[in-house]
Amino acid sequence: MGLILGVFGLGFMLIRNYDMRRKEFALLMATGYSASRISKYILTDQIIVLVWGIVTGTISAIFATIPSLKSSNSMSVNLMIIMVFAVFLTGIAILYLSVNKIKKTNLLLQLKKD
Repeated sequence: MGLILGVFGLGFMLIRNYDMRRKEFALLMATGYSASRISKYILTDQIIVLVWGIVTGTISAIFATIPSLKSSNSMSVNLMIIMVFAVFLTGIAILYLSVNKIKKTNLLLQLKKD
């Protein structure tokens, strides 16, 4: 449950990050970058954050639950891999949804206002 909430938090963080960097993206668009290229830039940046978040979270979780993993009734490794993969896929889906929402905003209009 915590992992899923974290992934949704990543989507909200992406939108907040976009709002903070809106002027930067508007300037990129004004200098010739297309909206799709800017979206790919944002998506690549956030996928790196997602992957490192999953890696550090998984390593921390494994170290925190070593006694439980050593017991005979522990969770199987296959189930843990499936869970991490599911979190990754959910994170990618949230990122794509967030980037598609970002594509709908008019960056050049924002730059004209500033």
